[in-house]
Amino acid sequence: GARTRLVENGITVWAGYLSETFGVLRGGLRKGVAYNQQLNGGVDLDMGRIAGWQGAKFHLVINDRRGEGLTPGYLGNGYSVQGAFGFQYPKISELSYEQQLADGKTNLRIGLFPVGSQFGQMEGACDFVNVGFCAHPRNFATGSYWSGYPNPSWGVMVHSDILPELSVRGGAFLDMPTS
Repeated sequence: GARTRLVENGITVWAGYLSETFGVLRGGLRKGVAYNQQLNGGVDLDMGRIAGWQGAKFHLVINDRRGEGLTPGYLGNGYSVQGAFGFQYPKISELSYEQQLADGKTNLRIGLFPVGSQFGQMEGACDFVNVGFCAHPRNFATGSYWSGYPNPSWGVMVHSDILPELSVRGGAFLDMPTS
């Protein structure tokens, strides 16, 4: 009942746990098994219920990944086969403000969030665990500083439903080269 009361008052708290155990039986660099896990959680604040700001929300997501990846030590290929491997430390994955406009037909989001969660997703590809396909095509990320979950970028995004069968989405994000 406590969680229901929080939601009724505009506070949604959530958490998730994912574990992946994969093995190489034949081929690759060597035989072996690798286990990794992802623990994430967040809070969404509905500011309409909390403070009367209709259509406004704040989002916070924290992600922690641990374990060993199968790809670098056992397979040696360029695409990770485990969806929850990479960046094996706690990090903020989202800290953003969202505002519904035009009777809910337009959405504005500003702050820190993954580009790949908003753009470039391949419908149905997330039915596969391979990061080469989900959450966005890996070739977008290679050399482009395109950030996919759990890696955020500072940015702004606007999504508008022009017609029931037509929507437009655009955004601008901080490009963070590492070299």
